[in-house]
Amino acid sequence: MGDVHVDDIVWTRLPKVATTFMTTIILRRILKNATLECSSSCHARLEAATSSDSRIHDELIGIRPDGPGGSLLIVRRPYDRLVSAFLDKIAGDDPMQLWDKIKRISGRANSTGPPTFAEFVNFVIWQDDTDDLMDGHWDTQERLSRVCERDYQYIVQLETLEEELPYVLRRLGLETEARHPVTSRNASPRRYDTGHYLDQLTEAQLARLDTVYRMDIILFNG
Repeated sequence: MGDVHVDDIVWTRLPKVATTFMTTIILRRILKNATLECSSSCHARLEAATSSDSRIHDELIGIRPDGPGGSLLIVRRPYDRLVSAFLDKIAGDDPMQLWDKIKRISGRANSTGPPTFAEFVNFVIWQDDTDDLMDGHWDTQERLSRVCERDYQYIVQLETLEEELPYVLRRLGLETEARHPVTSRNASPRRYDTGHYLDQLTEAQLARLDTVYRMDIILFNG
């Protein structure tokens, strides 16, 4: 992953963690747009900016040391993030073209239906066991953010984003955006019950997930 930076502010960008919300703020800053309403063309640019192969995204992303203005990391409870990745990237359709691989690992290669959450978890565990490269949407936040190597000035949880972020943005000099924070579509209320999906797993799967996301659980209130 890379860092989104504007002026002297660095934001480490994690998939499934307020990405659209924070990109809105970054785009407003760059476009000098202080209005609360965003036109359809602005939303089109916003969606492009969240795409890994977008030109706008490439312009926003870059690796550099933390700037003097401050560095920001927004994190999410790891199992909420895992379920969100499953629902958004796996359950509805097959945008990542992983269905066959996920079902094959669970021994259900000939099934025509989409993978279940339990099968997706088997796939995540398999990736961890084999050192297969995880997609950033469910790779660990600890690994993506390099939180043990970097000195973040601000670490904010997605679950308390609306309460905490205005203060942080004011400290970073984004007063206009801080006065009227945009509610993240992932922040509240949650669109699903994480416990419902975890209840579908065996004790062995839960134990292995705890191993995969151990540092995220310790660091980010799993």
